[in-house]
Amino acid sequence: MSNPFKYGTIVTDEDFADRERELKILIKELTNGQHILLYSPRRYGKSSLIVMVLKKLQKRGIMTSMIDLYGCVSISDFIDKLVEKTVVPAYGTPSKIVKFLKSAFSGLRADITLKPDGSTKISFKKEVASYGQNTPYIKF
Repeated sequence: MSNPFKYGTIVTDEDFADRERELKILIKELTNGQHILLYSPRRYGKSSLIVMVLKKLQKRGIMTSMIDLYGCVSISDFIDKLVEKTVVPAYGTPSKIVKFLKSAFSGLRADITLKPDGSTKISFKKEVASYGQNTPYIKF
């Protein structure tokens, strides 16, 4: 008999097994504005649980996003992913995105690139100005 459970990848819907209690708790806490930290060993289904919670929240009309931080090696990488997954879907047009970024991230310069496939790539650079005797500082 083969193993009926899928593993090694995120599972959803009919492959997602027996986590209804956890789903209800997470949905309740997130809709109440709570911050949640999930901690367990690798391969225990944290990502699958999160994806299912986000799907259920989306069905309620709540905007959600999931950011995989595995490839982030710098604050710039993190900001790029954060904006790509949250700001771009929320504001939609490049002009609205730029307006939001200017108000929210003074001291950061946004470089926006429209790709040939129509998608938008946004990256950020910190504005560095001199202070005193050529001592660099970061303006926020």
